[in-house]
Amino acid sequence: MSGALLLVGHAPQFLRDQLRLLERGYREHGEIFRLRLGRRPAIFLVGPDWARWVFKQTDDQTLSIGPSLAFTRRLFGPDFYFLAEPGEYQHQRETLQPLFRARMAAGYLAIMDRHCTEFAARLGDSGTFDLPQEMNALVLGIIMEAFPGAGFVRHMPPTVARDFRDFIRGLDPITPGWVPAPHLLRARRARGRLRRAVGELVRARRRQPADPPDFLQELISARAPDGSPVTDRWIVQMALGVTFAGHDSTTGHLSWAVIDLLQHPGELRKVLAGQDQILPEGGDPCLYMGGPRHRGCSCDC
Repeated sequence: MSGALLLVGHAPQFLRDQLRLLERGYREHGEIFRLRLGRRPAIFLVGPDWARWVFKQTDDQTLSIGPSLAFTRRLFGPDFYFLAEPGEYQHQRETLQPLFRARMAAGYLAIMDRHCTEFAARLGDSGTFDLPQEMNALVLGIIMEAFPGAGFVRHMPPTVARDFRDFIRGLDPITPGWVPAPHLLRARRARGRLRRAVGELVRARRRQPADPPDFLQELISARAPDGSPVTDRWIVQMALGVTFAGHDSTTGHLSWAVIDLLQHPGELRKVLAGQDQILPEGGDPCLYMGGPRHRGCSCDC
């Protein structure tokens, strides 16, 4: 891209107005273009076709996610998922994938259904609201209950919502991690509070396991590659890492999905018709999974 400054590249423009900068890159070069954030190159691939290509290459391990996310190392730790060595990455992936299928997925669906029902009831019949802010709160509530668990939600520190926001703001691809910038310092303090809270919950779960097992309990039951029990540190890192990784991107996806549907009434009508056909008024969300009506979701739906 044009317009890079000496030493800092496009970083000041990226911080000031990301959308305008990326629109200019698209005008100059089309679907693939590169800019520079300080010394670090950033390559953008725009559109659904390139998104599919990137996901396939990372699934096949032709492309490595880790180097592009090295700036997250100081907050997530050097051995979390996409930052880990290939053997540990594969172990974490094999541990996590079953936790998003069958019975576990139905449990998450019940949590989503309850939170979304409460959200819709709270909106009322008319008025205005800040869409990203509300989607952020909705997603965070669902993810915290689904992953760290209902026990964490009940006993979480009173600062948890602010801690999550401070942590997310600390994922900065431009400012070096060693710089004592206020937002990075706040992120580290927030990470410490959240780690302690989840660590206490893990120790409580070891003393009194959840039955039936939820996401956190399944992590506690996992085994390291050598067959030994996983450590508390590993469990805390995985529980918080998955929560953080799913929170920000899901908020963005949901916000844009709502915006796009409102801007395309024909597509919105199709979605509403499909919802009425699959899930009649008062129906059970487990029907989405192809299973029987079972509000408790302890079935194998």
